Amino acid sequence: MFSEEFKREAVKLVGQLGATGGYCGDLGISAKLLGRWHLRLTMRGARPYR
Repeated sequence: MFSEEFKREAVKLVGQLGATGGYCGDLGISAKLLGRWHLRLTMRGARPYR
């Protein structure tokens, strides 16, 4: 399980760098998972993940 802080930082990092594929692999997550985290942050604000 990833911490809320890790999720926020992963979304922020990939957003700044502009590409998901390679960075997701480096972080040990899938692009699909990162996409879900991004949606949660943008659609729900910075609410905790559940």
